[in-house]
Amino acid sequence: MTLESPSPMHLKHQPLRLVPLVMNHGRLASFAPYVPAVDDSGRVAFQSTLANGHSALLVHDGAGLTTWASTEDPSLPVASFCSHPDLRPGGQVCAYATLRDGSQALACMTGPGQLNLLGRPPQLAGIGPLGPTMNRHDQVAVRGLLATGRSCVALIQGLVCQVLAQEDAGLKAFEGLPVVNDSGQVAFKAQHQDGSEVVALQTGQARVIVARSGAAMAEIRPFVTLDNLGRVGFAAADANGQPALFLGGPGGCERLTGSDE
Repeated sequence: MTLESPSPMHLKHQPLRLVPLVMNHGRLASFAPYVPAVDDSGRVAFQSTLANGHSALLVHDGAGLTTWASTEDPSLPVASFCSHPDLRPGGQVCAYATLRDGSQALACMTGPGQLNLLGRPPQLAGIGPLGPTMNRHDQVAVRGLLATGRSCVALIQGLVCQVLAQEDAGLKAFEGLPVVNDSGQVAFKAQHQDGSEVVALQTGQARVIVARSGAAMAEIRPFVTLDNLGRVGFAAADANGQPALFLGGPGGCERLTGSDE
């Protein structure tokens, strides 16, 4: 779930064209509360509750809709797909799943019916909420819960799970989705113990605070994006209280555009 490193000017005033892909009628009853993901080729992955009460992960490639996995399949040990999915460019789809025995798993797919279930890592007492994000190297960033009861941000690759950040003397809560780029850097929004809100960029165990609420921005929204240059995009209220977009990194943070522009 990374950006292809556009310049700040490229982000401004780009026209949008909305193309309806699917509607919630017939087999598909609802898409709420989860949001879809899109890759560089225009493929869209999403979760849907079906009319018969089951849930499914589906992909639309612009030409047609394909079911990649559905709890209608009695051979799958999945009771429900229960998160925003993510879609890696040219490859994998991943999402959270609740299994029929009540346990949690990370569901990873390389194509329709090609489901690989990774059980909850032993370092984590729970995974989620919201959904995972991944990069081209099958690294998956998640929010989770430690056995101590503290929330955390972790990076999973296969059977290896690395806890990158947790509630401690600095951070007291995480919001939105952590996002991982192709270098394995992870960006996330958190609450700080001093009462401020921060956007952080984590590289291994090294952390850079990209932005902090204060005089320049009154409130930081929960969700961030991250490109392969380590630049983090996010929305916040500016010093005048107006919604605005910001782009930041280790070298600083700049306001791109606001609702009044």
